[in-house]
Amino acid sequence: MAPTANAPMSSPELGEGSIASRWEQLQGSCSWEGLLEPLDADLRASLIAYGELAEAAYDGFNSDENSPHAGSCVYNQASLLAASGVSHPEYYTVTKFLKATWVSRLGQSPESRSIGKALFVQQPEKPGRSESRTNWIGYVAVATDEGVKALGRRDIVVAWRGTVKILEYPNDVEFRYMSAAQVLAGNFSDAKVHSGILDVYTTNNPPENGMLMTSARDQVLAEVRKQVEKHKHEKTSITVTGHSLGASLATLNAVDIAAHGFNEDRSRRHARNDCDKVPPADENMDVATAVLHIDTDRSPYLYLRPDDEITRHNLECYLHGLAGDQGDGKDFEMVMDRDVALVNKSADALKDDYPVPANWWVINHKHKVKGVVGRWTFDSFKNA
Repeated sequence: MAPTANAPMSSPELGEGSIASRWEQLQGSCSWEGLLEPLDADLRASLIAYGELAEAAYDGFNSDENSPHAGSCVYNQASLLAASGVSHPEYYTVTKFLKATWVSRLGQSPESRSIGKALFVQQPEKPGRSESRTNWIGYVAVATDEGVKALGRRDIVVAWRGTVKILEYPNDVEFRYMSAAQVLAGNFSDAKVHSGILDVYTTNNPPENGMLMTSARDQVLAEVRKQVEKHKHEKTSITVTGHSLGASLATLNAVDIAAHGFNEDRSRRHARNDCDKVPPADENMDVATAVLHIDTDRSPYLYLRPDDEITRHNLECYLHGLAGDQGDGKDFEMVMDRDVALVNKSADALKDDYPVPANWWVINHKHKVKGVVGRWTFDSFKNA
């Protein structure tokens, strides 16, 4: 389809059909053999759907440091998926919000700081009066009965967001390796992980409301264990999704889950935008059993400057590529009816042919509400 100003502006459909009957193959039981060249239509739709679940962890995050609720989710568990624009929010119920704590890291090299700049999906807010080091990082969701019909099983999803706050990026670029023996076991006991990622995953959060300190790892394993037990008499799957920092956490989390016997399938799959310089192409890919390569520079919808590393790393840019990239030597074609306006949610990437404002994703007047006396104040987030 040639790009025009009237390009498709709707989200992809993921309904009952072959995905339900092929889910094990699409999840990677055969490492996507025979599905990548050309990219299988059901696999394309499935990857976009899981990408949207990861995007929801970005879209719900309150990054406004002037807000008294900075670092939390602006939605409650019941409304997060629908409010974030997930195509089929009725397929999942969010059961647990996850929090993580960042430790202070100083003295990063100029090279690490340069890499870290490109890790931001959107330009971070300027620091406000104070920044909490414990912030919302993602969620656990479980397929509803309607979702089970469409997906073919009771899918348990863990979704991790990427870097948003300024204080987070030093962990992203702490490339020193550490043993992962403290979290992994058995055949994985010799594994090594970037120390910054391991810290985010395992650092205990401060006590809250009289509850004990727990790390992001403790929270997610407890919730996954709970849902596996609850649905033990059903056909289930555990899917871990994330982007950027979230992709690193998802990879560690997936191996952790497999190492402790929660899930028999230990395969891990990645989608890689070849024009994205973050992370380095050869970093941390040894755990992947299959890698899908796309290149958003082939898209005729986008105008990307040669030095625009931030947009090339943007998750919505990835999802746009998944919707239309056909591989080397082939024209980009939007075979998924996905809204091209989504590319500009937190970027300025669309060509002038598409009258879509840049960075248009702004939540509810930046969380301000008008009170009964006519004054604008921050939303109390009582239900969040």
